[in-house]
Amino acid sequence: MLAFEELPDDDVLRVLKWFDGFVLPHSGTRSASVTVLFQRLKFKNVSIIDRLDEAEIRKIVGRTDNATGQDHYSNEHYHLLAGYIPHLRIGDVFKGRVRVGQLPASRRHVDLPDEALLTEAAIGDKLDPPTGWNDLPYRLMAARQFALPFQLFKQSRCLYFLDTSSATEYVIPRPVIFQTFYASHTLLANAFTSGAWASTARSLISESDFQSGLKTQVDPETGSWDLVLTPHVPAEDLAYMLALFWFEPHARECAENVYAAMLKDAGRNGGHGWYASAKVPLRSNGSPLPLNVRGFSLTPRMPYGRSGSAVPRHTFMVTSITAFPWPAWAPAVRWEKTNSGAKGETQTGQSGTRPYGNPRWSHPTSGVNATSAVDGSARIPGLEAVEDKISIIGAPPLEKITKQRSIHYQGTRSTPPDDEDPSKVSSGNPSYRGDAQQPIRHRAVVRNSIASFAGLLDTMGALAKEHDTPLAGYSAIQPEDPSQLARTSGESCWNFLSFEQRQSGEWPRTGWRMVGGRGRRVPRTALILRIALRDTEGYWIEIEPRTPSEAMCSPLLLGLGGDVQKALRNVLEKIVEKSGHHLQKPLEEATTVNGGRGVRCFRHRYATVNDEVRWSVDALRTFLSSVSTTVE
Repeated sequence: MLAFEELPDDDVLRVLKWFDGFVLPHSGTRSASVTVLFQRLKFKNVSIIDRLDEAEIRKIVGRTDNATGQDHYSNEHYHLLAGYIPHLRIGDVFKGRVRVGQLPASRRHVDLPDEALLTEAAIGDKLDPPTGWNDLPYRLMAARQFALPFQLFKQSRCLYFLDTSSATEYVIPRPVIFQTFYASHTLLANAFTSGAWASTARSLISESDFQSGLKTQVDPETGSWDLVLTPHVPAEDLAYMLALFWFEPHARECAENVYAAMLKDAGRNGGHGWYASAKVPLRSNGSPLPLNVRGFSLTPRMPYGRSGSAVPRHTFMVTSITAFPWPAWAPAVRWEKTNSGAKGETQTGQSGTRPYGNPRWSHPTSGVNATSAVDGSARIPGLEAVEDKISIIGAPPLEKITKQRSIHYQGTRSTPPDDEDPSKVSSGNPSYRGDAQQPIRHRAVVRNSIASFAGLLDTMGALAKEHDTPLAGYSAIQPEDPSQLARTSGESCWNFLSFEQRQSGEWPRTGWRMVGGRGRRVPRTALILRIALRDTEGYWIEIEPRTPSEAMCSPLLLGLGGDVQKALRNVLEKIVEKSGHHLQKPLEEATTVNGGRGVRCFRHRYATVNDEVRWSVDALRTFLSSVSTTVE
């Protein structure tokens, strides 16, 4: 849980509206900064966020002229280090300096045409209007749809295309593309904002020809993409994109274009910064590129035809990309570290002190202060924050490169540098300056099993649209404790860490609370939905499975009363105690004290088809109908 010292220390709720506009260097650092725009919200109760509907979201993000509408002139912008970009999402809600939730966003599946066929437009650009449009300028987004300070972001670029089948304009901000593919991790964000990719990539990938046989190359026998990574690079989350940027010509060209466009922008602006110009680095090969996205359905435009009849055109603005496909033609990706301690096929003994391994990165404790005034220290181990879990659809499992030769040391292991306990952390570039603070890096974790959440939401959405349905509506519930807030595929979820683990930052290395393979374990999460049935209200808890094939029970808590947040925290602890199994009786006991009227468990397995988790609409309808008819 980070507290940004650049933001106001108050109890005001602000929504993160936009981020773009980079400057290098920032303040006294060697790192780039990005301009982040916040807009004050009218309300102060965080729980209101969960109950906002689409119409209310439109009023918040779009400009209104009446006195009761949102005050869009209460915008405030700040400069944060680019290394924090993985922590930020358009729609995030901050209370003072701390992120406490996010505005509810819609989920869409977008088939993105080849980028060469799309329109790039800046916020201030005029577009060709549709037939019958009046004489008013037709801009990328009208202020009444999504209000931004024109002078501050008029050069901010977006991709734009029209889906004629639904009369919907899709707007994908270049900063969101940059965040997804080029800044999913602090290390990537810093590399792409510090210089040319051909140069900065060498801080992440080694080109040396090691005596152990390790080498970054296309393997001459298997054709695999082999990467030798520098010690501090987490292969599990970065190897896929690093391999793509290093070996695939189109992706490498896109990566190198980031800095070239930066120089061009900075020159055009008299050396005063640049705006995101990142391209989607995946080739479409003549067919649309499928993306899972989240965003806001903005106020429809109302062009008038010659007959005078209103013909609405809808606009959907993407705020995050949560899943994208791995190229089917790509070879296997293999990796190893420059300081790998793995045994080779041939081992040579050597006397002397064994080198110490990588420092173990810890996790943020309660109330960590994040600064953008100084860089991160290169001398001491740092903190690591999990920001989201995303899916790279169809990606094969990563493989390790087998070392040909290795050294077996006879002595004891040397002592690593002592940890320090500074009062602040920084996501800036590594520095040896005396004012550098403990480093913090933010990461988006690659996880495929979380597609179960998308499957549930798709099925809920389909069921809610039926004519005679037991489901009257549903919405995600976010935890009131920011330390329990987790993001999974862009959804606001709850982590299963205990209160003590969240406050201390000491996560368990094993156990049911964690998911992921060896060396990449992260907290398991739960998606909690408030669902309205014909005669009652309930709380659906969807537990993140460890693997896509893992069978899970989904509890539905009926009629919770009293302190709902406290009741849900207690229920999650009960689920941990039972490792997600045999939940009916213990959850009934846990909810009865809060006035609950029972628990129903939906038992099912996830059916996976082409890496997509499918739910049965019929099975869910039958289950919810039985709940509605049995509740008194």
